[in-house]
Amino acid sequence: MSSFGLFLAILICLAVLLLMTYAAYTLSLGHSGELYVIFYIFSLFAFVSLPLHAAALASGQEIEDFLGPLKFAYSVLTNTEDEIYFVLGILYLGIGPQILTYVLSGFFGSAALPMFVRQIQTIAILSLVKFMAGLSGIMSGKVLASVYFGRPTAVDTILALVSLYIALWGAFIHYFGNELF
Repeated sequence: MSSFGLFLAILICLAVLLLMTYAAYTLSLGHSGELYVIFYIFSLFAFVSLPLHAAALASGQEIEDFLGPLKFAYSVLTNTEDEIYFVLGILYLGIGPQILTYVLSGFFGSAALPMFVRQIQTIAILSLVKFMAGLSGIMSGKVLASVYFGRPTAVDTILALVSLYIALWGAFIHYFGNELF
């Protein structure tokens, strides 16, 4: 990597850390309980992930092979695509029928605004926030184990950082979005 590329990578990481700090600080002012839960999920998954990744690296196995029958659980906790489909399913099943009900009842003059849209939106956003905080914890455990064994990878480090960034900013936008937009 060129020195300019390294400088740019460090600059981007610093910018991400600064934005994460801002989001966390702002959340701490009005939603400290929610911020605590995000950091707890991160910490829990990091503490579970670290010894598992360290044991897998020590045995020379990939984490999925090391976990054996539990690799399904690891896949569920780290598969971003499945989480997005899950959240889209929540939105589809939660909001779709309300919109259809509104249209159908509108033909007969008895339409009412869809209810529970805000609650369903909250469930969807906080599900993504929870997933990204957990993924960040898992990837942080992997990074720490890799550093200990002298095999750190930049991709895992960036994924851990970006996952926590998305979790914090997802919560920030959810709680302060109305004030921003």
